Amino acid sequence: MIIRSDVRSRGFDDYFDNRKLSAVKAIENRLRQSRVALACWSTGCGALVKPLEHLICVNLMSSAITASQNSVDFAVAEPAKKRARVQEVAADSQESNQAMRGGAEKMEVDQSQNGTSSRPPHGSSTDGQENVLDHNLYSRQIYALGESAMMHLRHASVLISGIGSVGVEIAKNLILGGVRHVTIHDTKNTQWLDLSAQYYLREDDLGCNRAKASFERLAELNDSVVCKLNTDPVTEEFIKQFDLVVLTDAPLSLQLKVNGWTRAHNGRLLVADARGLFAFVFVDVGQEFRIDDPNGEQCKEVLIEHVDRETGDVTTLENVMHGFEDGDFISFTEVKGMTELNEIDAVPITVKKPHIFNIGTVAAKFSEYMEGGRASQVKKPKFVTHKSLAESVNDPEFLVWDFAKLDNPAQLHLLWQALYKFEEKYGRHPTPRCDADAELLKKELPKEGEVDEELLKMFSYQASGNLVAIASVVGGIAAQEAMKAVTHHMTPLEQYLYIDCLEALHGVWSPFDSSKLRVEDCKPRNCRYDGQIAVFGEAYQKAIMKQKFFIVGAGAIGCELLKNLAMMGLGCDKAGKGVVKITDMDQIEISNLNRQFLFRRNDVGSKKSEVAAHAVLAFNPDLNIEALSERVGADTESIFTDEFFAGLNGVLNALDNVDARRYMDRRCVYYRLPLLESGTMGTKGNVQVVYPHLTESYGSSADPPEKDIPICTLKNFPNEIQHTIQWGRELFEGLFTNPAETVNQFLSDERAFLERVEHMSVHQRIQVLDQVKRALIDDRSQTAEDCIRWSRLLFQENYHNAIAQLLHTFPPDQMTSQGVKFWSGSKRCPHVLEFDPNKDEHFNFVYAASILRAQQYNIEPILDKKKIIEVLKDVKPEPFKPKSGVKIAVTEAEAKEQAEVSEEDADTQISALKIKLAKLNTKALRRLTPIDFEKDDDTNHHMEFITAASNLRAENYDIQPADRMKISALKIKLAKLNTKALRRLTPIDFEKDDDTNHHMEFITAASNLRAENYDIQPADRMKTKQIAGRIIPAIATTTATVAGLVCVELHKIIGSGSEQLQVPLDQFRNGFLNMALPFFAFSDPIAAPKKKYHDQTFTLWDRLEIQGPKSLKELIDWIQEQSKLEVSMLSSGVSLIYSFFMSGTKRAERMNQDVRTVVEEVSRRKMPAHARSLVLEVMATDKNDDDVEIPYIKYNF
Repeated sequence: MIIRSDVRSRGFDDYFDNRKLSAVKAIENRLRQSRVALACWSTGCGALVKPLEHLICVNLMSSAITASQNSVDFAVAEPAKKRARVQEVAADSQESNQAMRGGAEKMEVDQSQNGTSSRPPHGSSTDGQENVLDHNLYSRQIYALGESAMMHLRHASVLISGIGSVGVEIAKNLILGGVRHVTIHDTKNTQWLDLSAQYYLREDDLGCNRAKASFERLAELNDSVVCKLNTDPVTEEFIKQFDLVVLTDAPLSLQLKVNGWTRAHNGRLLVADARGLFAFVFVDVGQEFRIDDPNGEQCKEVLIEHVDRETGDVTTLENVMHGFEDGDFISFTEVKGMTELNEIDAVPITVKKPHIFNIGTVAAKFSEYMEGGRASQVKKPKFVTHKSLAESVNDPEFLVWDFAKLDNPAQLHLLWQALYKFEEKYGRHPTPRCDADAELLKKELPKEGEVDEELLKMFSYQASGNLVAIASVVGGIAAQEAMKAVTHHMTPLEQYLYIDCLEALHGVWSPFDSSKLRVEDCKPRNCRYDGQIAVFGEAYQKAIMKQKFFIVGAGAIGCELLKNLAMMGLGCDKAGKGVVKITDMDQIEISNLNRQFLFRRNDVGSKKSEVAAHAVLAFNPDLNIEALSERVGADTESIFTDEFFAGLNGVLNALDNVDARRYMDRRCVYYRLPLLESGTMGTKGNVQVVYPHLTESYGSSADPPEKDIPICTLKNFPNEIQHTIQWGRELFEGLFTNPAETVNQFLSDERAFLERVEHMSVHQRIQVLDQVKRALIDDRSQTAEDCIRWSRLLFQENYHNAIAQLLHTFPPDQMTSQGVKFWSGSKRCPHVLEFDPNKDEHFNFVYAASILRAQQYNIEPILDKKKIIEVLKDVKPEPFKPKSGVKIAVTEAEAKEQAEVSEEDADTQISALKIKLAKLNTKALRRLTPIDFEKDDDTNHHMEFITAASNLRAENYDIQPADRMKISALKIKLAKLNTKALRRLTPIDFEKDDDTNHHMEFITAASNLRAENYDIQPADRMKTKQIAGRIIPAIATTTATVAGLVCVELHKIIGSGSEQLQVPLDQFRNGFLNMALPFFAFSDPIAAPKKKYHDQTFTLWDRLEIQGPKSLKELIDWIQEQSKLEVSMLSSGVSLIYSFFMSGTKRAERMNQDVRTVVEEVSRRKMPAHARSLVLEVMATDKNDDDVEIPYIKYNF
């Protein structure tokens, strides 16, 4: 028996002993990759959950790890909905083995005796559709899996047998994922227990076959998937048709029989099951299974600074971390001197340092290295061999689910075997909380191995349970493993994963203490919640139905959470005491349908929250749900008021951006509400628990921000396609979005516009006024032909003239003062492009730009390409003339270069300063008074000083008179315009997912032309779209798993009742996962950091609260009395309402005013009508005049 933590046939202890520090670093890397919250593509992974040290130290011993939408039945849905036609499918029929044609515009419903299949209408042709991907539908999944893996899915045939809670989750995820042929199979009929977690079954389906009842609801999820139904007992003839067989809710004897068949016919088997808080997945991919991409990550690439021919060491440019690992294969390009490296196949490497790797003796006989080069990671296929199920039962290999429970997998392996024997023997599940049945289960245990008595009891008690949260977790994991088995993409599970979430049972601190549950508390009530009552008891079920929770976001995670909450019965109290509220400002797009399973094609354009709220009622019509369509933020606090939050028990975030996450985090801390935070990126995901008075908040810590592309790199020295794509995106906004908005502001109110401009810097004033002048005078387009000519000249300026100017300033043979080639290292020497309309990218750029320009000026564009070419023949750009005196920034630090001192000089100066400061008698010195800049007080000399300083500086450099003349000239030209006769421009907001709007066409061409300038490998539209649109890779499997883990934590939160201070920290789990590896890790949340003043301890959850109205003096006196400290400053937001250095007159004036009045006067804005309180920050000092931090003040009106 082997307990696996990462690689096959290596035990945990051996691995722990051998890996040492390098493994820890690799783990940190992988954990960082796994802790993704989503949303944060534009800012890197800034939304990731918290420092890694806690996770590593607490329970990993780290180095051990490597790696229906509508309530109407589908059959009678509106004509606009996709419908299914039924075709006879016999279990042993040869016809079942033929690929059915799918992807129809319409589907019809038909029925037959033995089986059902969804297929296109008669006569429709879909030949070749298996080789065509709908990139709009699958774009986010393609970014997660890659196009090759998606093509494998489009050719795969999968059987899912057992359409209970786990089976339906797997089926849903695989159908959404685009598996070409999916057959769902079941011989069991619907019972009350199924309704607890099988969301495609209704009360009307009781007594009906589960697969048949669910089929049409599953088939409508994706009209490009051919779905079939079978309800006959499985046979070898039937099984051999499929690439993969998935068994759920099946006895062990059937599992063993089917595995024999799959192995005999070169198929693969996946088994998954769940009972209560326990679940497992088993995978058998057979002999010598090929893995094309073990981790699903993008291949890394670095620039090279040096290759040592003697040692084989390769050093990266500027000591950039390469991110490679031992055994990686690396290929070389663009190497000069040692050109032989460019010709050889990828070579294996060993890592010596973060910026050095070794290629062995490969280069020993090559030419001497001169300069340049790129090292690119190349993924080579790997092969794994799995044992059969029969072998694995006796000699299992485990992937550890939770490293705090290392002993559990081996024990659960025995318990599941015993459970299957019990159920076959007695024809029923063990009775919840029945000790007699636990003893019977014990007798069925295999003779070898020992099982903890308490674990055995808990397993027996759970065996009748059916929880949607656990089904969501195991269904997501199993579906991802199914995709691996048919795509050869990412590393398959080896081979057992046993899941248990027993910590979700409520302890003595809870009003629902599980140790007090009896048989009577958990017995079936013949209701849809029987599966949950079996685990937590009836009292808990009544409590959960009265809960009030707020889901923020109705995207992929939001849809999954909504489904889970409905099945749990949260907010389903028939008296209306419970409710689920959900908000999302977005509308449904085609690309959402691949993951956000509550939406259908005919919902595109509708509000997400409204459609989701309507669709989820089909799962549980008792759900009390309220849908809103507003974003959460400071500007909507009149909607999400104090009263709104006061009526909640907690918040579930399902957001896709960091700012909204941080805002909701602050709101939950302020209102002292539990928050469950989660996010995904491709196959990675995370869950974080934020619990009042107990844990840190989401905003308490953050990962380092992703490095931005330096401006000089973006503008002049790109060396990667990412640089040119970002440049193309900025070009789009600089041409078609920003100028139109600026011009419209000018046309709307010329005087107000110029007044605003006067408050800008001189450089900004020139830039903005020149932008308006160019748009309305110099470059104004009045005809479609003008737009074409403008586009051609735009090409000339960006891809010829700008590059020619750069080469004029820095010629190709330029040498630096150090005698090094200027165009070397990360600086690629560009070349100009000569426009050729016969080259696709050249023409596409002009074509797309001319259309966008016409749309901006409200002109009907010319779409006929032949006519465009005719217009282009008459465009004759002026010959390039180099400009003199042009300054081009070479590095980001260039402007600071003169201000820098050498390290030796710095050390000398620091030492001298320390000596001087040590001689000071600090007690005899008076404190200085900080002077905070205040622009609106004409008596304080602040603006007088700044104005004089600025003007004198300008006089130093003789720049202001020239700039003023330029500004005056621009104003004169604009003043001559008859603005009333001018039409407003149309700003074009970038939209990445509309292939008809030419946005991506323009950015792709713009980027690839710039790449051609610099000899950079171009990118196709898909890659350009991902980078330019900052698209987060996404897949339904990860979303389902993360949403399930959120709801496991939700059970704990609800179970805590109102006794927030009594809940132990280790009751909760923060979760991190990377399903590509696969890898799972859990840790206790980080405790809220404690601070102290005098003998008072407080955390971010604490505050001082006072009821107004109070004068400012009364408030300060109260704070000083409460804290026994002196208030030196008091602020509200950015408004300073009191300070010790305030003038005596102003202080006397404010002290007797009402606090609210003072804040309104200082901030110069009235309190909104919905406001019920103010947050005030205090700076206080003790008797020694030292600053002391105290909690913030909540001042209630």
